[in-house]
Amino acid sequence: MTLHPDVLLADLSDVDLDWLRLLVGDWQVLADLSLADLILWVRRPGRDGAPEEWSAVAHARPTTAPLVFVEDVVGRRRPGDEQMDWAAARGGRVHVGAREVRPGTLVDEDVVGIRTSRHARRCVAVLTRHTPAAVLRSPHRLEQQYRVMADDLLTMVSEGEFPTVAAATGRRRGAPRVGDGVIHLDAEGTITSASPNAVSALHRTGVGEGIVGQRLLDLVSDLPRTASSSLSPVDEGLPVVLAGRAAWWAEIDTGVVQVAVRAIPVVIGGRRTGAVVLLRDVTSLRRGEEALLSHEASVREVHHRVKNSLQTVTALLRLQVRRVEDPAAREALETAMHRLGAISVVHESLAQTAEEEVDLDPVVDRVVRSVTELAREVGEGGGMGYQRRGSLGRMPSERASAVAMVVSELAQNVVTHAAASQVVVEARRARVGEHRVLEVSVEDDGAGMTGDRAASGTGLGRQIVEALVADLGGTIRWESARPQGTRAVFTVAL
Repeated sequence: MTLHPDVLLADLSDVDLDWLRLLVGDWQVLADLSLADLILWVRRPGRDGAPEEWSAVAHARPTTAPLVFVEDVVGRRRPGDEQMDWAAARGGRVHVGAREVRPGTLVDEDVVGIRTSRHARRCVAVLTRHTPAAVLRSPHRLEQQYRVMADDLLTMVSEGEFPTVAAATGRRRGAPRVGDGVIHLDAEGTITSASPNAVSALHRTGVGEGIVGQRLLDLVSDLPRTASSSLSPVDEGLPVVLAGRAAWWAEIDTGVVQVAVRAIPVVIGGRRTGAVVLLRDVTSLRRGEEALLSHEASVREVHHRVKNSLQTVTALLRLQVRRVEDPAAREALETAMHRLGAISVVHESLAQTAEEEVDLDPVVDRVVRSVTELAREVGEGGGMGYQRRGSLGRMPSERASAVAMVVSELAQNVVTHAAASQVVVEARRARVGEHRVLEVSVEDDGAGMTGDRAASGTGLGRQIVEALVADLGGTIRWESARPQGTRAVFTVAL
């Protein structure tokens, strides 16, 4: 969640701004436990010399209760009042009481001063909590439990203890939320209350009924582990998370069921008094991730095997070239070798990544260099240099193979016919009418487009190039380069 630009008009340091960003990045749990809307306010100069006013720079709505503000309140301004000014000056929480936010709609409002640490002398902003009157009029037991935990977190906000800087959200998907399940622990790690969803999540792992009054760490430690689970890495952070002693995220993994667990230690007055623990059954999510990883590994293995097969065929052709004396046969085998080599390089790139797109720059570099190296082996173009200008970018594998083949054919043509000392591949993005294209040129400093060379460009290689470029939705042309040489320019539709 981002902050409204008005936050930059407030008298706040970079440290203050970072703290407010941390707060709004993690305050959904506070809104859900409060069953209320939360609004973050900063003090900013008034307009045209008017007194200072408060500006709403962020807004969180609960997912566990009816909304108070259906409309967007970010950017609204509010004149200073006694409660907000007091909370900003002294910190702590002020209970404003009932306030009418619109005709016929009453909410209960609290104002909390926000400190960046327990020892900070001033508050950098204020937070207002707006609870529907109906929620407070006849609260259910679960709602009462939520509010107890929310009040603890609000106190931590006023003392600079929440959000917790050391807290980790984890790299994997499936961060637990209040609606997924929440447990309240005392200072000893004993469960004092648990939501029905939290009880269900633990029950799926094998924990029995009647968890209130027991230590969460003991309940999970006694769970049986399957053979597959015993072979998986042990989450060393799990014990301190289950005890509520560390603001961290871990997972309970029985081998059959996986439950994500996040602990928020409750620290009031510098002393840990308990913890709020969020739980979420992520079994189906993890199975989907494992299936995806298995699929990606299979795809990479296929590309690896195709690359190996192509390299084997290329090696066999290279052996055959050394034994063939007929010039026409040698040329045909060499051409087949560099075509297979170009395709092999693309599959090698795909075998090293889980992505279905290929970075064409290293592919083209390897293709052209392999052509020049092969020419050196057979005694053609041994001293030819290579240079690339610009970037070809990334493309899907099938289009990348076609581009690599085109560049390979053009480079081979330079080696065979141009008697050049250097070949330059240049790429740039361009616009042709309403369409964006990749324009690639292959230029040499050889003999140029003489009559004999122009006539030679009518064989199979040229037919292959023109067919591939047409499949790529582009065009190709040949022109003279300056001061000498030939330039082939082709486009690829993007």
